[in-house]
Amino acid sequence: MRAARMFVKTWRILTKLRTDPARATNLLRALLVLANLVVNRSRPGTAAHQLHEHLRTLPHHHG
Repeated sequence: MRAARMFVKTWRILTKLRTDPARATNLLRALLVLANLVVNRSRPGTAAHQLHEHLRTLPHHHG
């Protein structure tokens, strides 16, 4: 349910910005992918978790 509320809230924000619907759809898809990565990175064995662990080992560059 939390994800559904976040989805609706995000869509309302995008609608208020009067973004082109096709562009808004692509942006929303990207946001959902990122949200799923955040949710799944804590679940061992998932690809998102493995990616998160790999990214943690990379050196951080502070600009």
